[in-house]
Amino acid sequence: MLVETAERLEGALRKYDALGRYGGEEFLVVVSHPKGHTQEIAERLRLKVAERPYPLQEGDLHLTISVGATEIVPLAFEGTERLLEEALKRADNALYEAKRKGRNRVIFYEFPTSDRPPPSPPPSSDRQPWPGACRNR
Repeated sequence: MLVETAERLEGALRKYDALGRYGGEEFLVVVSHPKGHTQEIAERLRLKVAERPYPLQEGDLHLTISVGATEIVPLAFEGTERLLEEALKRADNALYEAKRKGRNRVIFYEFPTSDRPPPSPPPSSDRQPWPGACRNR
């Protein structure tokens, strides 16, 4: 059943997304360039698993999944490892919230405004180039 579930999930992903088994019955999906569509992609995964029953010798099994989703928002001065740990923690918390709310649903972890990185400063002509950086001539 895990293999069939993995195949269904993989069928709902794009060729440059990644799927892996994360735990006993948990999968981790890494979506590249979600452009704000993470919740929509997670919902597509949920529907793909539930769209048809799993054929078993004892009869058909109707299976659903709960999905916890988040996006990685780079924080100022944060290392990649810490960033990934935080994203996994948030997705895991969202997953357990989905299960508490009745299963077969997607919960998307929204970053609080205070967690978002500050906006980039506007371009300035008085900035000095990086030492050793290429200059247009």
